Amino acid sequence: MRELNQPIFDRLADLREGTLFKLTSAVTEDNLLQWFREQISPMEHMVPAIMKCLEKLQVGWGEVGVSGNENTIHSACLLLAENLSEIVKLEERLCFSILPEEAEKLRDLMQNQAEGAIAELQRLPDELDQFVINAIEAEINGVDGSKELAITFELNDSWSDEVNRLFES
Repeated sequence: MRELNQPIFDRLADLREGTLFKLTSAVTEDNLLQWFREQISPMEHMVPAIMKCLEKLQVGWGEVGVSGNENTIHSACLLLAENLSEIVKLEERLCFSILPEEAEKLRDLMQNQAEGAIAELQRLPDELDQFVINAIEAEINGVDGSKELAITFELNDSWSDEVNRLFES
């Protein structure tokens, strides 16, 4: 998973550091609403798709004490990497689109949501490494090695209110 995701995280770091640019066109006030709909739509599908990938990873990992399925784990990791890549593409579109000044706050709000999802997934390889270490230690010590991992994707409580307020202004 780490090898699949690291280039994606590196690209995101490049984007944030300003060492990456994309050619874009300006979004006019006339097509601003449509442009935002096109950006919000992938965000609505992002979390359910990632959650299904994580469920697939969990199934592949297997029950405690039972060997996992390498093919299912690999497939889930490939899907997660593909989804992460799409999130970074969304970040790029948000970052490089030339918007009317009054739309900047809405873009910032959308970027913060995508960044939150990425941050949660960025910690996943280290968490899974720790799972393996705990399982090995538990087996050596003859104790239960089960552990839970929580991945949280949150929208700010005020997300809808802020979007509506920004569209009204």
